[in-house]
Amino acid sequence: MTSIRKKPRRPVRRFSAADKCRAVLTLWTERRSVTELCRELDVKWNVLNQWQEQAMEGMLQALEPKRAVPCGQIPLATRLQSLLERKTARTAAPETLPPSKASRPESMNRPATPPRTAEASATPMNDTSLQKPPRTA
Repeated sequence: MTSIRKKPRRPVRRFSAADKCRAVLTLWTERRSVTELCRELDVKWNVLNQWQEQAMEGMLQALEPKRAVPCGQIPLATRLQSLLERKTARTAAPETLPPSKASRPESMNRPATPPRTAEASATPMNDTSLQKPPRTA
C-alpha cells in the first residue's frame, strides 16, 4: 500500500488590526499590488480581500450617525406644522361625520353620480356628439 504524502500545513499567523489596516491602505493607495503584498505577508489573496471588505464595513459603520433624533424634536416648517395639526384635528373628531364618510378625505365626499338609465346605456359609444371637433390649423 502506498502512502499519500500530505502537504505540510502553514503555521497560523495572527495579524494585528494595525497590520491589517496598513496592508489595506497599502492596497488602496496602490503602493503595492495584491500579488506583491500577498508574497510579502505570506497570505492568500482572499485573505486580503476579506480585510478590505471588513475595512470598508467598519468605515461605513463608523460614519453612521451615532443616535437618531427623536421625531418630536425635529423642527417642522410652518406649513407642515399646520397640515399636521389639521390632520390630528380631523382624526380626533371623526364622530361628527357618518361612518361611511369619516374614513374618506373631504375631496372624496362628493354626491354620487346618478345611475345610468336603460336609454343611456343603450346608446352606442360612437355617438358623434361625444367626439372632439376637428382641429383647425
